[in-house]
Amino acid sequence: MKIKMYLSLVIIAIMAVVVTVIVSVLLRRTSRINLDLNMKNVELMAGQQADFWKNRKDGYIRVLHTLADVMSDYNTLPKWERRDRYDKMLKSVLVSEPDMVSLYMVWKPNVIDGMDERYIGRVGSGPAGQYAIAYTMETGRIKPRTSDDIENIMAHISGPNARRDRVDNPMPQNVNGKETITFRMSVPIINAVTNEVAGGVGCIIDIEMFQRVVENTIKTNDMIDMAVVYSGNGTILAHFYPERVGKKMYDVDVELGDSMPAIFSAIKNGTTFRDIKYAPDLGENIGFVIKPFHIGNSDQNLAVLIGSSESNIFREVRAITAQIIILAVLFFALSSVVVYFVLNKVTKPIIRKTKNLKIIPIGKGDKENKQSGTVSKIAYL
Repeated sequence: MKIKMYLSLVIIAIMAVVVTVIVSVLLRRTSRINLDLNMKNVELMAGQQADFWKNRKDGYIRVLHTLADVMSDYNTLPKWERRDRYDKMLKSVLVSEPDMVSLYMVWKPNVIDGMDERYIGRVGSGPAGQYAIAYTMETGRIKPRTSDDIENIMAHISGPNARRDRVDNPMPQNVNGKETITFRMSVPIINAVTNEVAGGVGCIIDIEMFQRVVENTIKTNDMIDMAVVYSGNGTILAHFYPERVGKKMYDVDVELGDSMPAIFSAIKNGTTFRDIKYAPDLGENIGFVIKPFHIGNSDQNLAVLIGSSESNIFREVRAITAQIIILAVLFFALSSVVVYFVLNKVTKPIIRKTKNLKIIPIGKGDKENKQSGTVSKIAYL
């Protein structure tokens, strides 16, 4: 009985160790594969969001380029019609672009018609009559005024990057009585005949719609727990915590921890960055991907952050883990029963023979046998 129990315990213990090792290896391997696949999925979602925002921002750039292309043929129009015609053009385009707060143009002095002095005091003219009209929706109604971007556009179209798109960092602005964050961008107007830069046409975009899109993205996708849009200087344009919009990422996004320098570098260089950090507010680790994207042919990058919590990333693994553990326990229990009955069958003959063994001591009557060398020590009954 003792030998059967001893062998059973030894074999069951060995099986337990083997099963535990195999299960541990499988679970670790499954977790690594799942983490890699889900981080790739997060990166894919970040890429999709980056493409969405790039197309959205480039859409505004395309509108500006369309206007600039039309205006490049200004020499074909009668001089006295140019300003009025372009005024109407800007106003009608602004009506069709609800996300634009303002649409404006600034021309080099005396370029559009050579009559700046005549237009001094006209709405949309600079102090010397320079054509610089702006139409705004800042009060909820379209109003004309002189552009407040004359100095910046003149500096841009007179510099080394005059033929490139210009995208500024976001800035606070009051729109319809509400403080918000706006984006300013402009493109050059190039004379179709001389190929010289004649001016620039620009717009101001309210980023409120960024937040609406981000909130809807989180709401409609169970895998996404974090979604953020950053400007090139780290200003938050949209955030899964709305109160952080307009602030700097390094002031409020504590979840990023010591990855902040690497994230800034990734945004600047236009490279993808991914990491896993502990998020205090969420109470668990979160895997995130930063995907930068370029606006037009400017030197400005924006970036999208998409993150998924550990509970989401390992949701499938936990289900698989439970199944593997249940199967392992069932296998171990069944194997233990099989081992017990097999050992019982194998050891039963040995135990029966052992019980039938008798030791016969050597007595005096065996002297003759001893002398003859035929000593019987054990007899089988």
